[in-house]
Parts: sequence; C-alpha cells; structure tokens
Amino acid sequence: MNKIANKKIEQEVNKTEQETKTKKEETIKILIPIDKLNPEDKEIIVGINEKYAKVVRGEETEVTRPVFEQLRNAGLV
Repeated sequence: MNKIANKKIEQEVNKTEQETKTKKEETIKILIPIDKLNPEDKEIIVGINEKYAKVVRGEETEVTRPVFEQLRNAGLV
C-alpha cells in the first residue's frame, strides 16, 4: 500500500480504538501467530462498517466481538 493509504488506515484504526474505549464494548484477547510462509506480514487490518481494527501477529491483542468473528470466519483464530 502507499503511504497515504497507510496513514488513512492508521487514523481510522486509532479513531475506532478510541470509540471502543469510550463505549466500553466487550473485548476478547486473541493471539494470531506469525505466518511462517510470510513472516514480513505482521499486521492484519479488519474493517467492519467503516470501523477498523489492527491486529499485530505474534502479539496478544484485544478486539471487539465483531472483529473476533471476522477473524474466526477467516480461519485466523
């Protein structure tokens, strides 16, 4: 991705994180392992209804239930 797109996604992720903290939504701790075939691919961006979450592979991350469901449906958790 280009730098402008990455910056926009980061802004959206930060905005969603702040909204989640404010609303005190239920969160679930997950850990997605680093992909052995593509170890450089460390970030997973999940977008649902214009809200974005970033999960870093190899690090425990708290996500909302809808994000968890998307990752589970993709076979990542």
